This record gives sequence, C-alpha cells and structure tokens, in this order.
Amino acid sequence: MAEFHKDLSHGQGQAVRGSNHPVQQFSTGDLVYVTLRLKKQRTPSTFTTIRSFKNYSSERFNNDIIRAPWSVLETFDDPDDKLHAFNLLFNEILDRHAPLKTIRLRERPNPYITDEIRDLNDNKRWLET
Repeated sequence: MAEFHKDLSHGQGQAVRGSNHPVQQFSTGDLVYVTLRLKKQRTPSTFTTIRSFKNYSSERFNNDIIRAPWSVLETFDDPDDKLHAFNLLFNEILDRHAPLKTIRLRERPNPYITDEIRDLNDNKRWLET
C-alpha cells in the first residue's frame, strides 16, 4: 500500500482527479477509488499516395497520349530500356493530368481483413445492389 501511496503522491499525483480519501490518508482497511485523468495515446497517422483526378479531362489526356513521341522507343534494342523509356513518357503525361497527392487516412486498415475477404465483401455488396 505504501508503494501505491507513493506513486500517487509523487510524480503521477497530477493525474488524480478525485478519490474518497486524500492521498495521504490511505489505510489497509479502507475501500479506495481513484479517478485518473489518462488520455489514450494516439496512434500515428497513416499516409498514402494517390492520384488526384480533380482536374482530369479524358479528352486532353488522350490528345497528349496521341501526341507523345513514342517513336523514341524504337531507338532502343533492349526490352528493359524500352520499358523504362515508355514508363518515363507515360508517367510524365499521367503526372500532368493526374498528379500524385499524399493524403492522411482517417481509419487504420484492419490487418485481419485479407485481400480475399475484401473481394468477397465487394462481391456481396455488388450482388446486394
């Protein structure tokens, strides 16, 4: 009991909101209640990167895709180099029309819900409509 009294009166005593006895008057026969002001520690925010389609226009995107210098790909012999060049061209156009944006997620992803369960839930919701 002396340990408990010591913890409440030194250091952590600021967290005590109310009790049925002053901290100095504990005895072994007393029923004791204490209300603590404890805050739940916040979990760190989860961020993810998405594409913003706020100002996206499929017509302008298609025009830029058509006008892209795809002939540059023919200068490469190695398929990996061609793929790298294609990705550079395509991502440049994509970034112009749907830029990357970092957002904070409000809900944390549930680690127990697998991709298979998500697919089953999606199918169930689709069948309900």
